[in-house]
Amino acid sequence: MNTYRKPRLRRPHRIVLTAASIIVLLALAVGSLSYAGEQQSREVAPPNAEDVLILRNRALEFAAQNGEPNPTNLRVVAGPRLRVVEVLMGGAIVDTDQDVYVVALEGNFIGFSATRSPRSPGPLRGTHLLLVYDAETKKLWDWSLNDRPAPLHFIATPIPIDR
Repeated sequence: MNTYRKPRLRRPHRIVLTAASIIVLLALAVGSLSYAGEQQSREVAPPNAEDVLILRNRALEFAAQNGEPNPTNLRVVAGPRLRVVEVLMGGAIVDTDQDVYVVALEGNFIGFSATRSPRSPGPLRGTHLLLVYDAETKKLWDWSLNDRPAPLHFIATPIPIDR
């Protein structure tokens, strides 16, 4: 009768393997934390005057298309996309981390172009609109509609945009 027996490690080997595992896990954790710290500390230059004009016009056009022809309190901040989405938009999953400009507006918005939810078939509504534009191309990447102001100061000091 042949029976298989799992080989037993002597106690000192178990301790060595456990200590080695802990060291590897700690090294991975420290590496992850330092990488996350690098991402969060990356600063993006604020938009120049020409970029501010382009962003303002695009934001006003988007606002008008979504029920608010006269938004107020227009502000812009610059940051890396992953951090912007994490901090300002509830951590949605994005696949790029390019430099972006975020334009915040206040008003009475109706999200006409938003995907409808089966739970709330009517259009989305909110008083605070965020628009995320690629810093290089000025392409709109993300947007959100909420009833509370976004904490822009967690990304950078907001720059007012004159109407």
